[in-house]
Amino acid sequence: MDTAVCFECVEDFYLKKIIEDRGEPRRCSVCGEERNNAFTVNELGKLMEPIMRKHFCHGPEVKKFGDNDEEWWEPEGEPISWAVQEVLGQYFEFEDEIVDAVIEAENCWPQDGDECFWDNTSSYIESRIKLGHYFAEWQYTLDELKHKRRFFSPSARTLFEKLFDDVDDLKSWEDDQPVVINFCLLIRSYLGHASAFLNQC
Repeated sequence: MDTAVCFECVEDFYLKKIIEDRGEPRRCSVCGEERNNAFTVNELGKLMEPIMRKHFCHGPEVKKFGDNDEEWWEPEGEPISWAVQEVLGQYFEFEDEIVDAVIEAENCWPQDGDECFWDNTSSYIESRIKLGHYFAEWQYTLDELKHKRRFFSPSARTLFEKLFDDVDDLKSWEDDQPVVINFCLLIRSYLGHASAFLNQC
């Protein structure tokens, strides 16, 4: 029987919900329950691989120093098992199987000359988000807003379109609801002390 974990044995809130919604009743290798929805290790690996690829990268080579002025280079970072635990937020006794499932989910074939991203010999670090180009664009946009085109700035439009692209399609993991909610606008008249709701939202 395939190794599996049910949603009740998963601590991460979002992963728990995914397994509860998409899994099937299987015998859990952690608690032994057979009625709860669960993911097999292979299904877990397929779910985790693209997520891990977005948040981790290979560690760079760094120079190390030892006794008697010894110097050598070695990769900075941790093994793939560390990255797996970071994503899961907990340790499972069958962690090695999860690691193998993530590696297999990459669909990489070294025998065919492929350079695989995941393996048991590489070291990994968390990916650093590069924001330098955004700061440069923001400074240019500020200058344009202050001194050139205050109301119709093309650079501001381009920057904000890039930052908020597809935001209307984003949904909350918690309840699968859109993160952008449109409310009817409440208009208050400070002169007449009256208020009215717009009928069209």
